[in-house]
Amino acid sequence: MKPFVKWAGGKRQILSYITERIKAFRKEVKKDFTYYEPFVGGGAVFLGLKHNNVIINDKNSELINAYKVVRDYPNELMNAIDEYNALYTTQGVQVYYDIRSLDRNIEIYDKMSDIQKAARTIFLNKTCYNGLYRVNSKGEFNTPAGKYNNPSIYDKKNLLSISKYIKENVELYSTSYEHIIGNTGAGDIIYIDPPYDYEDENGFTNYQKEGFTFADFETLKRVCDQCIQRESYVIISNNATERVINLFKKDAHYQIIYELKHLNTKRSINSKGDKRNTGKEVIIMGSPVSFPQANSLNKIVKLLSVSDEKIYKNNERLLKLLDVTVPRQINYYLSSLKYLGLLNDKRELTENGRKILLTRNNLTKSKMIVNTILSFDIFKKIYNYESQNVPYTDLQLAHEIRKAIPGYSDATYMRRATTVKKWLYWCREINNSV
Repeated sequence: MKPFVKWAGGKRQILSYITERIKAFRKEVKKDFTYYEPFVGGGAVFLGLKHNNVIINDKNSELINAYKVVRDYPNELMNAIDEYNALYTTQGVQVYYDIRSLDRNIEIYDKMSDIQKAARTIFLNKTCYNGLYRVNSKGEFNTPAGKYNNPSIYDKKNLLSISKYIKENVELYSTSYEHIIGNTGAGDIIYIDPPYDYEDENGFTNYQKEGFTFADFETLKRVCDQCIQRESYVIISNNATERVINLFKKDAHYQIIYELKHLNTKRSINSKGDKRNTGKEVIIMGSPVSFPQANSLNKIVKLLSVSDEKIYKNNERLLKLLDVTVPRQINYYLSSLKYLGLLNDKRELTENGRKILLTRNNLTKSKMIVNTILSFDIFKKIYNYESQNVPYTDLQLAHEIRKAIPGYSDATYMRRATTVKKWLYWCREINNSV
């Protein structure tokens, strides 16, 4: 299946890389996950992935209406498009502007059926200049006509395949991306393709009524951090501008570690032909690490006191240092360091981890670890509550962890509750130390 519209920032050129990463994430997932695309656009990724549990969203209600009509009325939609196209091919380009002007008259436009609106959206998309969807400040489509003699508006077989697939596997929404991905759970996979950033502009501000600024991008990053803290997987694509790269590469808290992959692409939708071969994109990937399973914080301190950082890649040395018997127990401690943002996926200390390592005073070192632990909402909330009230029971702790990180079994939450209790008891001991 291929997109039935052409959309700014289409992903066909990097589709194989993105789907391969999604498949790699899928191997790590222990349950049937939900796949999310909160900025779906043309939908090349979700159509290429063909997953059986998908949620797609776009703030562009005209686009989502087109998806719904493709799902529910594909044959009626094709008939309506054929009528537009017959007029266009026999009467010329003025037909394009007549169809485009329909949204200038609200009374007329509101009387159009969803099928007619979807046919208009797809027809204009395939006959406008360079396939660019752009609206003015009033939300009116204002892209000029392209130069086509006999445009191909749709592929019947493809459209019917998409209709069947969406009907059986996909939920459709037109709302904010925060609303769509605000409740993702452990193992869910999110692909995010927001408006692209340009360091001398504010993304595709001119292409959509609402616009999208870099401040919006910073908010998006914080939402993604929260998704990953709930153990969802995140993939983001955007322009490889310096500020986008720095935003994800130099996280101030080092709690979420993103992997960045740079790719060269062609900008076929750029209005300037000499700039269509200069695209430099970055794929940003964020993977969750397991909620801590290492019960001894003193061993965490010991790990962050070894002068030779090569030890993190040497399981034999780690077995002796931690005084454990099986490699699985090593992973408990390494994953805890990753969870705290002190170690990356390559078993290398982050900048924050190295600051703690280089701190010679053990009490100061321990307090730095305490501050890191309490920077996480789940630990901070429980710590502050128990400082003023009766401590939680294990069952209450499990309930709080479930609210923060949904998607696991009751037994798993009870085990994690034990870890949280031990960590917070240790934090109180350190904070009460003279």
